[in-house]
Amino acid sequence: MSSSKPAFGAGGDTERAVTGRLGGDPSAMRRAAHEFDQQAERIRSYGESMSLEVHQMWWRGPDADKFRADWDQIHRRASQRIAGELRRLAACLRQEATKQERASR
Repeated sequence: MSSSKPAFGAGGDTERAVTGRLGGDPSAMRRAAHEFDQQAERIRSYGESMSLEVHQMWWRGPDADKFRADWDQIHRRASQRIAGELRRLAACLRQEATKQERASR
């Protein structure tokens, strides 16, 4: 027999029954947002460092050209997207923390 309960943390009535309340801890949300921002900056910085390495190393020929093109068009852009998404999520957490504080007044 399978359970029809939602997964832990899925919210709704299950979460209300476990915690007795809904909402979030604004301080914890802001700490998480800060961590997301820090990780985004690390990823951005690593991406720049790797780009310098990729473009400054001595390597010539069609394989080198393809490798650098792949880095620029795929991998560097992916790291930029990830960093941007982490910053977006951090902003969302800060907005939600503010909403929690307003709701608690």
